Amino acid sequence: MVKLIDDNVGRIIKKLKEIKIYENTLIVFTTDHGDFMGEHGLLGKSEILESAFRIPFLIKFPNEMKFHKNNKFLWSTVDFAPTLLELLKIKPIHKFDGKSYAKELLLDEKFVIDKEKYVFLETCTRNNENNRVGLINNEFWYSLNIANSRESLFDRVNDELQEVNLSFDPSFLEIKNKFRKILLDNHKNYSSLHNEWLNKLQFKDP
Repeated sequence: MVKLIDDNVGRIIKKLKEIKIYENTLIVFTTDHGDFMGEHGLLGKSEILESAFRIPFLIKFPNEMKFHKNNKFLWSTVDFAPTLLELLKIKPIHKFDGKSYAKELLLDEKFVIDKEKYVFLETCTRNNENNRVGLINNEFWYSLNIANSRESLFDRVNDELQEVNLSFDPSFLEIKNKFRKILLDNHKNYSSLHNEWLNKLQFKDP
């Protein structure tokens, strides 16, 4: 699979160079989510954990665009379309749920990491019995399971492999409650399809 992708991306790049538009072409390489393949003792992709949810998003900019080589800001798939349209100076004709991060990508704009920037995550099943929702920022990763009201909280700075669930640690209760409130308020404000089961959950804090 890796060789197949590599070979065909190479064919596209080769063709762009042959017709002499490679230097002025913006190329994006991204993927669907991954599977756990045994990581965390899991298969599939149902749990909201970084190894299954985080995806690559690689950009080859045209020569005329100056860009940041290191970007640590958070964004989600809903942000891809508005960002690319702004980079290409195309005015969108539809409203997007996401926002453009073109300014954060370009060198001539001030780059500041926003610690209050959040990305929302969710999984849905056909019978809604295994739905999960989540919320992350640059420091923490929070998720909530419909089946048992189980919460997870991971330190993204000091626990990159997500091995220690901090949701049971009283010293992180304030952070967990903050993330929970932001998550629930977001689904309420957007009349989320998850609201029905989220409103029924009961929480037992340490």
